[in-house]
Amino acid sequence: MSELSSSDAWYELTESTSLEQGDFFPNCQVALPHFASPIKPPAGQELSVIGATLKIYDVVVLSQSCDLEQNKLTHALVCPYESIENLPLIVQRPTLNGKELRNLQENIRAGNQPPFHMLAAQTEAPLNFGVQIVSFRSVFSLPVSYLTHLAATSQPRLRLRSPYKEHLSQAFARFFMRVGLPSNIPPFK
Repeated sequence: MSELSSSDAWYELTESTSLEQGDFFPNCQVALPHFASPIKPPAGQELSVIGATLKIYDVVVLSQSCDLEQNKLTHALVCPYESIENLPLIVQRPTLNGKELRNLQENIRAGNQPPFHMLAAQTEAPLNFGVQIVSFRSVFSLPVSYLTHLAATSQPRLRLRSPYKEHLSQAFARFFMRVGLPSNIPPFK
C-alpha cells in the first residue's frame, strides 16, 4: 500500500488481493433479480421464474474488514457511489439546483441526510475523482469470491484509510438503525 499524500489523506493505493471495508470497485457488475413470470409445476404449486438484469455500478465495500479477513463471509455488502455532480439524480430530484442544491450538499457533508454519505475528492495521480456521494438507499450483497477476483484484476485500486472507512461505516449504521416512533415526546413550552 502506498500513501497518496499527507497523513490526513482519505485514500491509499493498494495492490492487495485481500478485501477490506472501504475498498473501491469502479464498474462493478451487479445482477438485479426480477420475477419474470409464474410457472405451474406438475404438483400444482405455483413458482416464479426469476430473471436478472445486469447493471454496472461504482461500489464501495461496507462489510467489516475483520469479517472479510477471517473468511466469515461468503457475501459482502457494497453500496454505490457517484460524483456529487449527479446529486439531483441520486436524490431523484432532477430539477434540484441553486441554493436548494447547495443546502442539500452541505447537509450531506454535515451528516444530516442519513441516506447519503459524502467522500472527499481524491486528487493525487494515478487514480483521481471529485467529491463522491455514497447512497445507502441501494445496498447489494456480492460474493466475496467475485470481489476478490475484481481486486486481483484491477490494480492498483483505491481504499479508504482509517478513520474515514469507519466514518463511512458509522454513517451506514445511522441510516440503518433509524426508528420511526408512532408518537414522540411533545416539545417543551
